[in-house]
Amino acid sequence: MSGMLRMTYCTELIISLIEEAKIISPKDWAGIQAKANFAINSLNPDWFEVIVDEVAACSGLERGVVREKCLFWGSLVDSLKYIQLGRPEKIRLRPHSLGDVISAMLAEKSIPQSVVPMMDFYPGLFLHSEQFIPQDFK
Repeated sequence: MSGMLRMTYCTELIISLIEEAKIISPKDWAGIQAKANFAINSLNPDWFEVIVDEVAACSGLERGVVREKCLFWGSLVDSLKYIQLGRPEKIRLRPHSLGDVISAMLAEKSIPQSVVPMMDFYPGLFLHSEQFIPQDFK
């Protein structure tokens, strides 16, 4: 799995370097991606440096400049967000019922709860809802 995430990271990095940083062109994409995938799949521990070298060769910029751009633009890609969150579809963002949270927010602003329309049941943040989670699920 880590290889797949690294390859996805490389794809997103290359797209950012083309569209946002504008230091390489779309015609460079296939060559950079091929070298990145080969380095990752051959378990090269320096796979990131291979990408930096290839981007530097394609862009004509100094390697140090390219490395800084890769570190910056690489920090903004979606694959890193997934790694940091783990399985985001399983994260529950509220420790209390939504009704309790709304009540606390209203109390903080001195708004009487009676003026706010309330529901008896609030759906979960994602597509599934607490009503569908088995009682013994932890």
